[in-house]
Amino acid sequence: MKIFCLFAFLFLSFSGKGFVPSGLYGPIKYEYGIQYNNQPLLEYSRVFTYYEFWSEVLASKDSVLNYKNIFIQCDYTQKLRVDSLIAAAEDTIVEQKLTIDATFGNDFEHFGDASFYIGGLTFLSGIEISSNSPMAAISIHHCNIKSMLRLVVRSEYIGLFGCNIDANVDLGGTLRMIQVGLCSINVRGINRGDKCMQWQFDLYNDSDNNSFSLYDSKITSIDLSYFWSIEDANSIDVRRSLINVPVIFNYSESGIITDLAIHETIFKRITIPVFPVALKFWCKWELLKNKICCDRMTSYWLQETNEIVDSIWFFDGWTSELSDVYMYDNLIATYKTLHEMYKTRGDMESANGCYVEMKFVETRRLEFVYKTEGGINNYLKFKLNVFLGHFADYGTNPVKTILYAFKTIIFFAIFYLLFYTKWDNIDHKFMVKRSRTFIQFFKGEQKREDLYTDSFKDHVNSFEEFKQSIKEAKGEIPFFFFLFLKPVYWTARRKILLNTWFYNRLDFTRKSWVSLNKKQKVGYGSIFFTALLFYGFYLLTIKFLTSLIISFNSFSSLGFGSLNLVGISRYMAMIEGFIGWLLLAVFSVSLFSQIIQG
Repeated sequence: MKIFCLFAFLFLSFSGKGFVPSGLYGPIKYEYGIQYNNQPLLEYSRVFTYYEFWSEVLASKDSVLNYKNIFIQCDYTQKLRVDSLIAAAEDTIVEQKLTIDATFGNDFEHFGDASFYIGGLTFLSGIEISSNSPMAAISIHHCNIKSMLRLVVRSEYIGLFGCNIDANVDLGGTLRMIQVGLCSINVRGINRGDKCMQWQFDLYNDSDNNSFSLYDSKITSIDLSYFWSIEDANSIDVRRSLINVPVIFNYSESGIITDLAIHETIFKRITIPVFPVALKFWCKWELLKNKICCDRMTSYWLQETNEIVDSIWFFDGWTSELSDVYMYDNLIATYKTLHEMYKTRGDMESANGCYVEMKFVETRRLEFVYKTEGGINNYLKFKLNVFLGHFADYGTNPVKTILYAFKTIIFFAIFYLLFYTKWDNIDHKFMVKRSRTFIQFFKGEQKREDLYTDSFKDHVNSFEEFKQSIKEAKGEIPFFFFLFLKPVYWTARRKILLNTWFYNRLDFTRKSWVSLNKKQKVGYGSIFFTALLFYGFYLLTIKFLTSLIISFNSFSSLGFGSLNLVGISRYMAMIEGFIGWLLLAVFSVSLFSQIIQG
C-alpha cells in the first residue's frame, strides 16, 4: 500500500496536469487550499510563484517562451524578491517572444486581488499577456519593448511608466483604469493589408467609471495609416504629451465621456465624437486648432489572412475635398458643439477661435460647391465668406476691421496727395509762384518783407479802406458800435505788422546772392537750405493732412461728402466710399455680435 501511494504521488507530481515545482505545493496549498477561483490547482499546467516565474524566464535558452494555462502567485513580497533578482541579473534582455496565458493569484485576506509587475527588462520580440481571472493591476515600468505589447486581461488597472516601446500596443479586455506616463512609444502597426495598419487602444467595460490618463509621454509614427483608438473611456486626462498619430476618443457609439481634460499637448489630428458637459471639459482651443477631424474607423474581411481588419477613413476641413455631405455635416456639428461648450464656459477666446475655423471649413465647402455646380449665387456666397474671413475673422474680431479701415484711409490719402484739391490750393502753379518769389529774393530785387506784403496786398488795402470807412462814419453810427469795429481792425493790422517784422528779421543778408563772398555763400546757403527743407516739410504736412481729411470724409460718406476734388480723384473717392460702407457695416455687426455674446 505504501509503495502504491508513493507511485501515485510521483505520477501526479510529474504528469502534464499536475506538476508543481518542488517546494511550492505546500505553501500554495496553505494559502489557497487545493483550488483557486473554483479551479483545482492541479488543473493548471504549471504553478509558479512570481519569483520563480521570472527566474525561469531570465535563465531560459528556449527559442520560444509560451506559457499556457499556468498559475502565478503574485503578492508584494514576491515583487520585492523579483526586483532584487532583476537588479542582480547580468542579462535583463528577453530575446524570445514571451506569451503568458495565466491565472494570477494572491493572498486575498491580506492583499486583495493579484497584481503583476514587470520592471527593468528588455523584450526584443514582444510580450503578450492574457488572463480571464480578475486581478488588481498590471504595471510595466522602465522596460524596453520591441515588436509588440498586448495585454488582454480582466484588470482594475494597467500602468505603463518610463517605458520605451517600439511596437504596436494593444490593451483590451475588461478594464477600469489605464495610466501611461513618461513613456516614448513609436507605433509600428500590424501589417494586415494595403491600408490596414493600426495601433488600437481599447477599453471595454460596462462601468461608467472607466478612466484613461496620459502624461509626459511621446507617441509617434512614421505612417499616417496608423491610428490610436480609445473606446468606452468615461474619464480622459491628457497632459504635457506629444501625440503624432491620429487619435479617436471614444468612437464606440455607446461610449459616454463624463470628463475630458487636455493640457499642454500637441496633437497631429483628433476626433471626439462624444463630448462631456461643458463644465467637465478642460481644453483650450489653441491645442485643437487645425487638429479637429471627423475620422471614421471601418472594418472588413481580409481574405488573404482570413481575418477582420480595422482601417481608418480620414476626413478633415483643410485637406479633404469636402464632397461627402454626411461627413461634412458631422464635422460642422463637432465644431458647433465645441463652440457652444466654450461659450457656456465663458471662454470667448476659444469660442471665437473655434467659430473662425468652422467658418473656414464652411468657406471651403462653398468653394467646392461653386467649382462643381457653378452659378453666380454660389460664387457670391463663397466670395462673401472669403471677405468676412479676411476682414473680420467672420465677425469675431471688430478690431481687425478697424485696422483695415485705417489702412484703407491711409492708402487713399496717399493717392489724393498726388492730386489737386481746393482745400489747400497746393499744386504746380502754387510751386511755380513760390519759386519765382525766391528767385526775386536771391536776386535782391525785393526784400523778404516786401514779398510778404505783396502776397497780402489785397488784405492790406482792404484794411486801409476799412479804417477810412470807420473815420468817415464817425458821428453817423452809434458810438458803442466803434467799440467793436476798432478791435477788429487793430487785431488784423497787428498780425500783418508782426509777420512783416518776422520776415524782415529773416532777411539778414540784405544783399543779392551774387554780391556775397564764398564764405558767406556757404554759411547763408546752409541756412537757406535748412529753411527750404522745413518749408517743404511744412507744405507736405499740410497737403497730407488735407488728403487724410478728404480720405476720411470719402470713407465715411460714400464719396458724396464735400470733397472739393476734381478729375480721377473724385471717382476714387466713390470707390473708397463703397469700401468704407462695407467695412463699417461689417464692423457694426461684429461689434454687436461680440457685445451680445459677451
